[in-house]
Amino acid sequence: MASQVRHFIHYLSRIFMEVPAAPHIPALFPIVIERFHVTDWSALIRALPDADLCMVESIELMKASQSKQHEYLLIHARHPNSLRPVVFIADRCPSTKVTIRSFVPSQSQSSEYSSPFSPPVASDTVTISPDADEWSITVKQHGLSETLSTLTFPVIRPSVLDLAILFEVVNTHAPHYTGEYQCYWYSGETFDIMKLEFGANETCNALAKLERSSYKGFSVGTKDSTAVLQAEFRERQKIYAREREAQRNAREAPIIAVSGRKAYVMKYSNSISYHSYGRIWRCNDWRRRQRRKAE
Repeated sequence: MASQVRHFIHYLSRIFMEVPAAPHIPALFPIVIERFHVTDWSALIRALPDADLCMVESIELMKASQSKQHEYLLIHARHPNSLRPVVFIADRCPSTKVTIRSFVPSQSQSSEYSSPFSPPVASDTVTISPDADEWSITVKQHGLSETLSTLTFPVIRPSVLDLAILFEVVNTHAPHYTGEYQCYWYSGETFDIMKLEFGANETCNALAKLERSSYKGFSVGTKDSTAVLQAEFRERQKIYAREREAQRNAREAPIIAVSGRKAYVMKYSNSISYHSYGRIWRCNDWRRRQRRKAE
Protein backbone atom coordinates (compact mmCIF):
# COMPACT_ATOMS: atom_id res chain seq x y z
CA MET A 1 0.00 0.00 0.00
CA ALA A 2 2.78 2.42 0.92
CA SER A 3 4.60 1.80 -2.36
CA GLN A 4 1.37 2.41 -4.30
CA VAL A 5 0.87 5.76 -2.53
CA ARG A 6 4.47 6.79 -3.25
CA HIS A 7 4.04 5.79 -6.90
CA PHE A 8 0.89 7.96 -7.16
CA ILE A 9 2.67 10.94 -5.57
CA HIS A 10 5.61 10.46 -7.92
CA TYR A 11 3.22 10.39 -10.89
CA LEU A 12 1.59 13.67 -9.82
CA SER A 13 4.95 15.35 -9.24
CA ARG A 14 6.05 14.47 -12.77
CA ILE A 15 2.92 16.18 -14.12
CA PHE A 16 2.91 19.39 -12.06
CA MET A 17 6.56 19.92 -11.15
CA GLU A 18 9.49 20.58 -13.46
CA VAL A 19 12.53 18.75 -12.10
CA PRO A 20 15.92 19.88 -13.44
CA ALA A 21 17.87 17.34 -15.41
CA ALA A 22 20.08 15.06 -13.34
CA PRO A 23 23.84 15.06 -13.91
CA HIS A 24 25.17 12.62 -16.49
CA ILE A 25 26.20 9.79 -14.16
CA PRO A 26 24.97 6.46 -15.61
CA ALA A 27 25.77 4.60 -12.38
CA LEU A 28 23.30 6.83 -10.51
CA PHE A 29 21.08 8.53 -13.11
CA PRO A 30 20.66 6.19 -16.11
CA ILE A 31 18.54 7.02 -19.13
CA VAL A 32 16.65 3.73 -18.84
CA ILE A 33 16.40 1.15 -16.07
CA GLU A 34 19.92 -0.20 -15.62
CA ARG A 35 21.09 -3.34 -13.83
CA PHE A 36 24.71 -3.79 -12.76
CA HIS A 37 26.49 -6.60 -10.99
CA VAL A 38 27.58 -5.24 -7.62
CA THR A 39 31.30 -5.55 -8.40
CA ASP A 40 30.89 -3.58 -11.63
CA TRP A 41 28.72 -0.99 -9.91
CA SER A 42 31.24 -0.65 -7.08
CA ALA A 43 34.01 0.06 -9.60
CA LEU A 44 31.86 2.70 -11.33
CA ILE A 45 31.01 4.38 -8.03
CA ARG A 46 34.62 4.37 -6.82
CA ALA A 47 35.65 6.09 -10.06
CA LEU A 48 33.39 9.07 -9.27
CA PRO A 49 35.35 11.89 -7.60
CA ASP A 50 32.31 12.92 -5.53
CA ALA A 51 30.99 9.45 -4.68
CA ASP A 52 31.55 10.07 -0.97
CA LEU A 53 29.28 13.15 -1.18
CA CYS A 54 26.26 11.23 -2.50
CA MET A 55 24.51 10.35 0.74
CA VAL A 56 22.11 7.51 1.54
CA GLU A 57 18.85 8.78 3.05
CA SER A 58 17.05 5.51 3.78
CA ILE A 59 17.25 1.75 3.29
CA GLU A 60 14.10 -0.37 3.27
CA LEU A 61 14.08 -4.13 3.72
CA MET A 62 11.42 -5.31 1.27
CA LYS A 63 9.64 -8.65 0.89
CA ALA A 64 7.60 -9.73 -2.10
CA SER A 65 4.10 -10.85 -1.20
CA GLN A 66 3.79 -13.40 -3.99
CA SER A 67 5.67 -16.33 -5.45
CA LYS A 68 8.97 -16.98 -3.62
CA GLN A 69 8.58 -14.04 -1.22
CA HIS A 70 11.86 -12.60 -2.40
CA GLU A 71 13.64 -10.17 -0.05
CA TYR A 72 15.59 -7.19 -1.32
CA LEU A 73 16.69 -3.67 -0.37
CA LEU A 74 15.17 -0.41 -1.61
CA ILE A 75 17.55 2.54 -1.25
CA HIS A 76 16.97 6.28 -1.53
CA ALA A 77 20.02 8.53 -1.88
CA ARG A 78 20.75 12.14 -2.77
CA HIS A 79 23.45 13.55 -5.04
CA PRO A 80 24.71 17.06 -4.12
CA ASN A 81 24.29 18.31 -7.70
CA SER A 82 20.77 17.04 -8.31
CA LEU A 83 17.30 17.74 -6.94
CA ARG A 84 16.20 14.35 -8.22
CA PRO A 85 16.78 11.52 -5.71
CA VAL A 86 18.66 8.36 -6.57
CA VAL A 87 16.40 5.31 -6.22
CA PHE A 88 17.64 1.75 -6.66
CA ILE A 89 17.24 -1.78 -5.35
CA ALA A 90 19.85 -4.37 -4.44
CA ASP A 91 19.18 -8.07 -4.27
CA ARG A 92 20.57 -11.58 -4.71
CA CYS A 93 19.23 -14.19 -7.11
CA PRO A 94 20.67 -17.46 -8.39
CA SER A 95 22.35 -17.27 -11.75
CA THR A 96 20.23 -20.25 -12.86
CA LYS A 97 16.70 -21.22 -11.92
CA VAL A 98 16.68 -23.07 -8.61
CA THR A 99 13.51 -23.93 -6.73
CA ILE A 100 13.63 -22.22 -3.38
CA ARG A 101 11.67 -25.11 -1.83
CA SER A 102 14.87 -27.14 -1.91
CA PHE A 103 16.34 -24.67 0.60
CA VAL A 104 13.51 -25.17 3.12
CA PRO A 105 13.78 -28.40 5.15
CA SER A 106 10.58 -30.37 5.62
CA GLN A 107 9.44 -31.49 9.04
CA SER A 108 10.25 -35.13 8.30
CA GLN A 109 13.50 -34.65 6.44
CA SER A 110 16.58 -32.74 7.45
CA SER A 111 18.24 -30.45 4.94
CA GLU A 112 21.34 -32.56 5.50
CA TYR A 113 19.74 -35.26 3.35
CA SER A 114 18.47 -32.99 0.58
CA SER A 115 19.37 -34.01 -2.91
CA PRO A 116 22.85 -32.73 -3.73
CA PHE A 117 23.34 -30.13 -6.45
CA SER A 118 26.04 -27.82 -7.60
CA PRO A 119 25.23 -24.41 -6.13
CA PRO A 120 24.84 -21.69 -8.75
CA VAL A 121 26.86 -18.51 -8.66
CA ALA A 122 24.89 -15.76 -6.96
CA SER A 123 23.72 -12.92 -9.16
CA ASP A 124 24.05 -9.90 -6.85
CA THR A 125 22.82 -6.83 -8.69
CA VAL A 126 21.88 -3.18 -8.33
CA THR A 127 18.88 -2.01 -10.38
CA ILE A 128 18.51 1.76 -10.80
CA SER A 129 15.42 3.73 -11.74
CA PRO A 130 16.03 6.42 -14.38
CA ASP A 131 13.43 8.83 -12.98
CA ALA A 132 13.28 7.98 -9.25
CA ASP A 133 10.16 5.85 -9.82
CA GLU A 134 10.48 3.00 -7.37
CA TRP A 135 7.36 1.29 -8.76
CA SER A 136 9.22 0.39 -11.95
CA ILE A 137 11.99 -1.44 -10.08
CA THR A 138 9.99 -2.97 -7.24
CA VAL A 139 6.44 -3.97 -8.23
CA LYS A 140 7.26 -4.46 -11.91
CA GLN A 141 10.31 -6.55 -11.00
CA HIS A 142 9.09 -8.56 -8.00
CA GLY A 143 5.34 -7.96 -7.72
CA LEU A 144 3.56 -6.38 -4.78
CA SER A 145 5.90 -6.09 -1.81
CA GLU A 146 5.83 -5.09 1.83
CA THR A 147 8.29 -2.92 3.68
CA LEU A 148 9.42 -4.94 6.70
CA SER A 149 11.80 -2.38 8.24
CA THR A 150 13.34 0.98 7.35
CA LEU A 151 16.72 2.43 8.30
CA THR A 152 17.24 6.18 8.61
CA PHE A 153 20.45 7.92 9.61
CA PRO A 154 19.96 10.81 12.05
CA VAL A 155 23.64 11.34 12.94
CA ILE A 156 26.05 9.73 10.47
CA ARG A 157 24.83 9.22 6.94
CA PRO A 158 26.57 6.58 4.84
CA SER A 159 27.58 7.49 1.34
CA VAL A 160 26.73 5.58 -1.81
CA LEU A 161 30.44 4.72 -1.86
CA ASP A 162 30.09 2.99 1.54
CA LEU A 163 27.10 1.03 0.31
CA ALA A 164 28.83 0.00 -2.93
CA ILE A 165 31.83 -1.30 -0.98
CA LEU A 166 29.58 -3.29 1.36
CA PHE A 167 27.68 -4.86 -1.56
CA GLU A 168 31.00 -5.98 -3.01
CA VAL A 169 32.23 -7.36 0.33
CA VAL A 170 29.07 -9.42 0.91
CA ASN A 171 29.28 -10.78 -2.63
CA THR A 172 32.93 -11.85 -2.37
CA HIS A 173 32.35 -13.33 1.11
CA ALA A 174 29.78 -15.79 -0.25
CA PRO A 175 29.72 -15.81 -4.07
CA HIS A 176 27.41 -18.84 -4.40
CA TYR A 177 23.66 -19.08 -3.92
CA THR A 178 23.06 -21.83 -1.35
CA GLY A 179 20.64 -22.63 1.44
CA GLU A 180 22.57 -20.42 3.85
CA TYR A 181 23.52 -17.69 1.41
CA GLN A 182 20.32 -16.73 -0.41
CA CYS A 183 18.41 -13.47 -0.85
CA TYR A 184 17.31 -13.43 2.81
CA TRP A 185 20.92 -13.64 4.01
CA TYR A 186 22.25 -11.11 1.49
CA SER A 187 19.64 -8.44 2.19
CA GLY A 188 19.52 -9.12 5.91
CA GLU A 189 23.28 -8.98 6.49
CA THR A 190 23.66 -5.79 4.43
CA PHE A 191 20.75 -4.22 6.30
CA ASP A 192 22.14 -5.17 9.74
CA ILE A 193 25.70 -4.03 9.00
CA MET A 194 24.52 -0.62 7.78
CA LYS A 195 22.49 -0.28 10.97
CA LEU A 196 25.43 -1.15 13.21
CA GLU A 197 28.14 0.76 11.34
CA PHE A 198 26.27 4.05 11.06
CA GLY A 199 24.06 4.06 14.15
CA ALA A 200 20.86 3.97 12.14
CA ASN A 201 17.35 4.08 13.53
CA GLU A 202 15.27 1.07 12.53
CA THR A 203 11.52 1.46 12.16
CA CYS A 204 9.63 -1.82 11.87
CA ASN A 205 6.40 -1.91 9.90
CA ALA A 206 3.77 -2.98 12.41
CA LEU A 207 1.26 -3.53 9.61
CA ALA A 208 3.44 -5.99 7.69
CA LYS A 209 1.87 -9.43 7.32
CA LEU A 210 5.09 -11.15 6.31
CA GLU A 211 8.14 -11.94 8.41
CA ARG A 212 11.81 -11.47 7.74
CA SER A 213 13.88 -14.48 6.55
CA SER A 214 10.89 -16.74 6.04
CA TYR A 215 9.24 -18.52 3.14
CA LYS A 216 5.52 -19.28 3.39
CA GLY A 217 5.67 -19.91 7.11
CA PHE A 218 9.04 -21.67 7.15
CA SER A 219 11.99 -20.01 8.83
CA VAL A 220 14.89 -20.01 6.37
CA GLY A 221 18.28 -20.71 7.92
CA THR A 222 20.97 -18.07 7.48
CA LYS A 223 24.61 -18.22 8.50
CA ASP A 224 25.47 -15.75 11.26
CA SER A 225 28.49 -13.88 9.93
CA THR A 226 27.71 -10.24 10.73
CA ALA A 227 30.87 -9.67 12.80
CA VAL A 228 33.09 -11.24 10.13
CA LEU A 229 31.49 -9.18 7.38
CA GLN A 230 31.86 -6.00 9.44
CA ALA A 231 35.60 -6.63 9.77
CA GLU A 232 35.91 -7.32 6.04
CA PHE A 233 33.93 -4.18 5.25
CA ARG A 234 36.16 -1.96 7.38
CA GLU A 235 39.31 -3.44 5.88
CA ARG A 236 38.03 -2.95 2.33
CA GLN A 237 37.11 0.64 3.19
CA LYS A 238 40.71 1.30 4.25
CA ILE A 239 42.11 -0.21 1.06
CA TYR A 240 39.84 1.83 -1.20
CA ALA A 241 40.44 4.99 0.86
CA ARG A 242 44.17 4.65 0.23
CA GLU A 243 43.50 4.12 -3.48
CA ARG A 244 41.31 7.23 -3.67
CA GLU A 245 43.94 9.28 -1.82
CA ALA A 246 46.63 8.15 -4.27
CA GLN A 247 44.38 9.05 -7.20
CA ARG A 248 43.62 12.45 -5.68
CA ASN A 249 47.32 13.17 -5.14
CA ALA A 250 48.06 12.16 -8.72
CA ARG A 251 45.40 14.53 -10.04
CA GLU A 252 46.80 17.38 -7.95
CA ALA A 253 50.46 16.93 -8.91
CA PRO A 254 51.47 20.23 -10.61
CA ILE A 255 52.82 20.65 -14.11
CA ILE A 256 55.98 22.77 -13.97
CA ALA A 257 57.35 24.55 -17.02
CA VAL A 258 61.10 25.12 -16.89
CA SER A 259 62.60 28.03 -18.81
CA GLY A 260 66.31 28.38 -18.14
CA ARG A 261 66.62 28.40 -14.37
CA LYS A 262 63.06 29.54 -13.69
CA ALA A 263 60.18 27.16 -13.02
CA TYR A 264 56.54 27.98 -13.43
CA VAL A 265 53.61 25.96 -12.12
CA MET A 266 51.34 25.62 -15.13
CA LYS A 267 48.38 23.51 -13.87
CA TYR A 268 47.51 20.34 -12.03
CA SER A 269 47.83 16.99 -13.75
CA ASN A 270 49.01 13.41 -13.29
CA SER A 271 52.46 14.27 -14.55
CA ILE A 272 54.89 17.15 -15.03
CA SER A 273 56.07 18.70 -18.30
CA TYR A 274 59.52 20.25 -18.52
CA HIS A 275 59.71 22.61 -21.49
CA SER A 276 63.19 23.54 -22.70
CA TYR A 277 64.44 24.33 -26.21
CA GLY A 278 61.25 23.00 -27.78
CA ARG A 279 61.57 19.52 -26.23
CA ILE A 280 59.22 18.00 -23.63
CA TRP A 281 60.07 15.48 -20.98
CA ARG A 282 57.35 13.78 -18.96
CA CYS A 283 58.06 12.96 -15.32
CA ASN A 284 55.54 10.95 -13.32
CA ASP A 285 57.68 10.69 -10.17
CA TRP A 286 57.78 14.41 -9.41
CA ARG A 287 57.13 13.90 -5.71
CA ARG A 288 59.97 11.41 -5.39
CA ARG A 289 62.36 13.82 -7.10
CA GLN A 290 61.28 16.61 -4.76
CA ARG A 291 62.00 14.43 -1.73
CA ARG A 292 65.45 13.58 -3.07
CA LYS A 293 66.24 17.28 -3.55
CA ALA A 294 65.15 18.01 0.03
CA GLU A 295 67.52 15.34 1.31
